[in-house]
Amino acid sequence: MIFPIARYYRLPKQEREKLPESAWKFIFYLSTWCYTAYILLWQSGTNYFYKPTDVWKDYSMSLDVPKDVYAIYIVEISFYLHSLYATIFVDHWRRDTLVLMGHHIVTSLLLVFSLSIRCHRAGLIAIFLHDACDILLEGTKTCLYFKRQNNKNINIFELLANIGFCCFTVTWFVTRLYWFPLRNVFISSIYVHQHGIQVPFPLFLNSLLYILLTMNLYWFSFIIKLLYKVVTGQVKEIEDNREYEHDETNNTSTESKEEIKNEVQQKVKTFIKDGSSTVFLLNQRKVDPSVGRSE
Repeated sequence: MIFPIARYYRLPKQEREKLPESAWKFIFYLSTWCYTAYILLWQSGTNYFYKPTDVWKDYSMSLDVPKDVYAIYIVEISFYLHSLYATIFVDHWRRDTLVLMGHHIVTSLLLVFSLSIRCHRAGLIAIFLHDACDILLEGTKTCLYFKRQNNKNINIFELLANIGFCCFTVTWFVTRLYWFPLRNVFISSIYVHQHGIQVPFPLFLNSLLYILLTMNLYWFSFIIKLLYKVVTGQVKEIEDNREYEHDETNNTSTESKEEIKNEVQQKVKTFIKDGSSTVFLLNQRKVDPSVGRSE
């Protein structure tokens, strides 16, 4: 479905290759977030988001996991395990690849562990808060890929990308750096300790939560750096600044290959013009005396 759309709008080759991944992730995160929002915000008896202390109400290891909660957990666990595989074996290396691998491992452990010890109520809040940012991220990237069509800039998509990036920045700060510490980290660590709630392996659970919070801070630094560069005019458009190092390496390598290729072609042309290997070698010795000498 995606590739015909990319061909129809005549997107550049690089954008055609990136579009399917971002479009698929956008659809996935939007679906999981809407489903989680329905459970948390509209179902009766699940007001955990508004009153997060209720996640520990009548807590025990014998709690039944509702089928809809179990379903979203299985989908999320499968997705992050697949993402871990793709990061290692499919995706290009970026500055934050190791951190991204760690994120997928930590997230998968958190999901599996919270489900096994019946902390699925708190897990729903974490899924709800984190998927909201990913919707805006992948939507913004998709708009960027549609910005240039048939060698022409489409301003509406650039405007949508700029609006999406601003909303993404604000949403990241509110959901991952404000609500997540209050509604997940605090409730699962300090609140549990203060009220003497018996949760299995609390140190392991809290360690994973704090690691995830640290990663959120790490990636927010990339967002702030990109925002600063856009505001100060250092970059003219929004792009993934995690890829700068990778792209610069590739550009340098490509330029070096082009220089070598041009030099070889020039020498071949000179050889053909002179018509003699002896003349060619004599001309080369004028430039480099070591040419043609044996050790």
